[in-house]
Amino acid sequence: MFLDPAGSVTIQRYDDFAFPKASQFTKAQRGAFWIPDEVTLTKDKIDYSRADDASKFIFTQNLLRQTALDSEQGRAPVQIFTPVSSVPEVEAWVQWWSAFEQIHSESYSHIIRNIYQMPSDQFNSIHDTAEIVTMLSGIDKYYSDLHILNCKKALYEKIRAAGESPEFIKFLEVSEHDHVKAVYLALIASYGLEAIRFMVSFCTSLGMVENKLFIGNGNIISLILADELLHTDATAWMINTVIKTDPRFAEIAHECQKEVNDMLLDVVDEEKGWAHYQFKKGTVLGLNEKIMCMQVDWTAQERFKVIGVKYDAGIKSTPLPWMNKHLNTNKTQTALQENESVSYILGSMTTHVEYDRLPNL
Repeated sequence: MFLDPAGSVTIQRYDDFAFPKASQFTKAQRGAFWIPDEVTLTKDKIDYSRADDASKFIFTQNLLRQTALDSEQGRAPVQIFTPVSSVPEVEAWVQWWSAFEQIHSESYSHIIRNIYQMPSDQFNSIHDTAEIVTMLSGIDKYYSDLHILNCKKALYEKIRAAGESPEFIKFLEVSEHDHVKAVYLALIASYGLEAIRFMVSFCTSLGMVENKLFIGNGNIISLILADELLHTDATAWMINTVIKTDPRFAEIAHECQKEVNDMLLDVVDEEKGWAHYQFKKGTVLGLNEKIMCMQVDWTAQERFKVIGVKYDAGIKSTPLPWMNKHLNTNKTQTALQENESVSYILGSMTTHVEYDRLPNL
């Protein structure tokens, strides 16, 4: 799947897949195309003008953090995973993954532009929020580590091909062990972002919807949520599959067990710290720091075990049961008289015809 000794993808051929599941993820994502301009935010602007200070702070800080996180994820997958992809179906999935993260990033800008009187002030405040900057640095470390190794390897091979003696460019040489480890840890970092950070942030956004606030924002978040559920499943699949099919990654996974556990526990701790910050000015009905911390634990319990990481916080059920209807995207229904429909039916057409069921004319 990654770092085939034979080299990266040359011919993009889609007639015979080593990993058919990757192609299925691509088709599912491609079939869910949408743009944020489809959703109006007129009522949201009114809601914001009438909201109390606590609600404004919770909504704004959550939105700015989502903007920052997708600024990272909107460019990272295609930058760091495409150069190491060994088969075209995985390469294609990574490209579509990044493309939709870019749509998400544009969506948050669409929301900010349409709700705030001075959008630039909101964007400029992101770098002044230490809680956001610190969180980004933790994610960026593993992405940057892989990106640097990708660049060093590409440069080393280019110079070698030009006939330069290896001893003069030894500082650019990248060991296979280090490269495989960097890919694996970047996948884990991405899973922590997709499965925990994004999902927890959506609880805040959709909690507002449960209070009949910021409905347009909730519609956009529902579309993003459907994509991120797919990205979460795909990232877990890549992690589990590469360990099963590639002995090099299996060895690294065993070697890095403690580091992976520590990485993911840091995600949990940071999310709880964010809940403390987000609700420091007050709460909204059904959402507060304690409930959100419990939701972080619940989400971690459910998601970590998918990639074989144990985490038991003793939470027996979700503290936000209303979130289940949003997570089950197949059952989401919108009253068209009250709201915009953002439900898209995929694969509703078929070329198969049962002639016996056709009426006689």
